[in-house]
Amino acid sequence: MQPFPCRSSKRHPATPLADGFSAEVDTVDKAQWEEICRDFLDANIYQTWPYAIVRSGRANVSHIVLKEGVRVLGAVQVRLAGLPYLRLGMAYIRWGPLWKPRTGEGDDEVFRQIVRAIRNEYAVRRGLVVRLLPALCVEENDQYGKILEEEGYELNRSGHQDRTILMDVRPALEDLERGFHRKWRKHLNRARKNNLEIVEGEEDGLFEALETIYKEMVQRKQLRLWRVHSFRRSGKPQWICFEPPAIAAWKLTAHTSFNGRYWNTLNSVVATGIT
Repeated sequence: MQPFPCRSSKRHPATPLADGFSAEVDTVDKAQWEEICRDFLDANIYQTWPYAIVRSGRANVSHIVLKEGVRVLGAVQVRLAGLPYLRLGMAYIRWGPLWKPRTGEGDDEVFRQIVRAIRNEYAVRRGLVVRLLPALCVEENDQYGKILEEEGYELNRSGHQDRTILMDVRPALEDLERGFHRKWRKHLNRARKNNLEIVEGEEDGLFEALETIYKEMVQRKQLRLWRVHSFRRSGKPQWICFEPPAIAAWKLTAHTSFNGRYWNTLNSVVATGIT
């Protein structure tokens, strides 16, 4: 998967939604938003309520729900940022909007209407620059990139483009393992013989346990510092993998990631080559 970074600003007037569609702005609470996210295959941690509240604060988070009649067809969570004295602002959307239902195929027209609603509300009505990073696969970029351009967005060619591998984990475990690289299977078999213990939970102590391996990984791989404490406050579930006497690996997941996406995985020196 390679998200398609683009942006839009108030250059053209608002475009009415197609007949039958309506957009509701900031009408949902936390429980309602979580219920909406459960119905979308492309739900992810960046579109969860706790993530946005911790990163931006409640006053700087906005939501749009796209409906056809009473049926919810799309939704998006937006983080807002601005310079109050300069009257400059941005509406930032990462891995949104949500428009692919858990059952059935995604509808191109739903995608068109939700990105139109985003531009109407944040670029035209509020006068913000919209930065949109939809969760599209590489093979989808041309198709949906055209829709974005027709709706007043432009590709941000200077922006960094992330890539994420999506893997179907529905087959039997034995079938998945047969598809692994031979060297990786060797490391997996070695790890299974190391008396590993996996602990899953949301306790604050699990976040304390990960800090040592996190610092080791950042130093070893020369990575940019990651805001661990933001996710500590958001209360997302974690898995801690122990290889006595040390912690071997750590993973942070999101309740709404029904398609198997996860936020991050860290491994310490002791775990290199076995996790």
